Amino acid sequence: MFAIAGGKGGCGKTTTTLGLARAVNGPAVAVDADYDLPNLHRLAGTPRNTLESSDETVYIDSADPYTRILPAPLPDDHIMHLPARIQYLKTIVSTDLGPVFTDCPAGAGPDAVRPLRVADSVIVITTPAIASIRDAVKTAAMARALGTTVAGIIVTQADSPPRGLSEIFTAPILHSVPERIEPLRSSVVTQAHSAITEMLLANKK
Repeated sequence: MFAIAGGKGGCGKTTTTLGLARAVNGPAVAVDADYDLPNLHRLAGTPRNTLESSDETVYIDSADPYTRILPAPLPDDHIMHLPARIQYLKTIVSTDLGPVFTDCPAGAGPDAVRPLRVADSVIVITTPAIASIRDAVKTAAMARALGTTVAGIIVTQADSPPRGLSEIFTAPILHSVPERIEPLRSSVVTQAHSAITEMLLANKK
């Protein structure tokens, strides 16, 4: 499982999560672990539901029949279903539904930590802004403290990554993704996501 994480809200974690899942040449799962600000289901055009059964909570992406969406639970069910949600996430990872990309909450609170513990590796998202980079560095450090590998950095809202960024993170820059009004409809963004996915899955073989 790949955790898509970053310290700042609005850096493009949700878009990247769905974009990478759609870019897989075959089945994939996109998971919304951002319980406070869930919007993966809206971006994917799917319902939002509680964790009552796998049939009711895993939906087919409106734009890609190979991509499955696991939305965040409703607010009243957040605490009640959290242990079951984590266990279910582990179950999904062990199935043949393809690679799993999880949209993580911003920050360093308990909700942000939980998916990082389950993940095989984390992909850190940042914009070129200094504040975003600073918070993303903290996210990478948090992942390493939990024993989770940092697979690399994606720089969103940028045609190219800032110089020296790889050294700051001590991790490879996977790609930069240019800013577009409708990124998931942009061929340039789609090509970037495809290139990233190919690298990630090739490294897992």
